[in-house]
Amino acid sequence: MRGRRRLRLPRPRRRDRGTLRARGEPALHAWWSTLSAIERDLTKQKLFADARLVHSVQTKAVECAYNYYGIEASKISDRWGIVLLSLAFYVLYTVWYGYAILYLFEGLGMRLSH
Repeated sequence: MRGRRRLRLPRPRRRDRGTLRARGEPALHAWWSTLSAIERDLTKQKLFADARLVHSVQTKAVECAYNYYGIEASKISDRWGIVLLSLAFYVLYTVWYGYAILYLFEGLGMRLSH
């Protein structure tokens, strides 16, 4: 114990303390790359349950964080017009698409009956 020296890292100066944080996108890319390598290594070792867990974390946490990075949260009540218009368009488009499929199958000679 006498011959060992403890590694001492320099403490950041007071003005630099806030700049040591990682930027969002490179940090998420690093997480993605690291988890991909871990998953590959676990698969090679035939630890499939552990590899599945790492893959689940990668797809459900890191991928979602990357997809929504930079998007600010807002109240839905602030944009009620766009929400209402989107919902109405979705319902009309779904009904229109359903009738198109119905007429397509009727044209092929299939009938829906009880």
